[in-house]
Amino acid sequence: MLGDISRDTIEVMRRQESTVYACVDYLQLLRHLARTSEEGNSLADALIARREKICEWVYSVVDFFDVDREAASIVLSYLDRFIATNISANNETIDSRTLELGAITALYIALKLNYHGTLSIQTLVSLTNGRFNRSNIELMEVSMLSQLDWYVHPPTAVQFVHQFAQFFPTEMTDQAVYTSMIEQACFYTELAVWDTQICLKTCHPSTVGYAALLNAMESININRLSPGALKVFVESIAYICPDLVPSSGTVLEAQHRLFDMKLVPVVDPDEELSPPESPKKPREGYQMEDTSSSAHRIPLEDKTSYILNETSPRGFDTRHPPAKRVRVNEF
Repeated sequence: MLGDISRDTIEVMRRQESTVYACVDYLQLLRHLARTSEEGNSLADALIARREKICEWVYSVVDFFDVDREAASIVLSYLDRFIATNISANNETIDSRTLELGAITALYIALKLNYHGTLSIQTLVSLTNGRFNRSNIELMEVSMLSQLDWYVHPPTAVQFVHQFAQFFPTEMTDQAVYTSMIEQACFYTELAVWDTQICLKTCHPSTVGYAALLNAMESININRLSPGALKVFVESIAYICPDLVPSSGTVLEAQHRLFDMKLVPVVDPDEELSPPESPKKPREGYQMEDTSSSAHRIPLEDKTSYILNETSPRGFDTRHPPAKRVRVNEF
């Protein structure tokens, strides 16, 4: 019964990731809009660099406020689709101020919608060093939600990790080994958020989640992981998702990119803000919300109440702003 529910959930999530939550490759769009290939590559490289800085900042904020790191993938899903919409509409790269405000607003929406009581808009304003005020963020919030067409619950790679893991025969593997495998896989999904290539061009979240699990399995001592368990897992996932097999070119590319990112820091290790070197333990009793009934678009009747539903920061006094390491530096 559980397998049937998981199978249905995976099918719905995969349909969502390839339709309403799919993101246009805005880097390729920039290259097409440029007058020369050199200009196009320069614009794309600059946007990639700014996106990495945004990702760095988002992780620092979610860590500071002790929010599940999956929030970062939700924020970047909003932001990537927002960037793509802006570039498509304006036929030019997104300006720095709009990008920065978009990143801040995407974080605010993600935390307000998925982690109630984490971060108030006033606290977020205090992190911007005076560059944006409450009105700026509120207006951008309305604009961004409209551009996202109110699709604000994207299926994430870590959700796929937990869904796919239900098909792993735990009775054939030590519980400690299984737990370590899941933690390693979740860490790989965190790395994937940094990689613009993976997020835009190479993989859907389901492919990232699957590749992350394969990498995690490969990192475990062969004597601790039963070959029979691996065989059962691979065959079970292939039955549900025929394109997700270890020999798939897309899966292999994702595995290689994730493995390389684990070996090489994605930012200067001497910088104040850097991603953690070890995986963060998932929350106890992790439960993925049911995605089988809809594509998680906010109903029309709920939109007004959503906009008005500002929450107060959890366990945080707005009179004492966070440490400087979570403040916004221009992206």
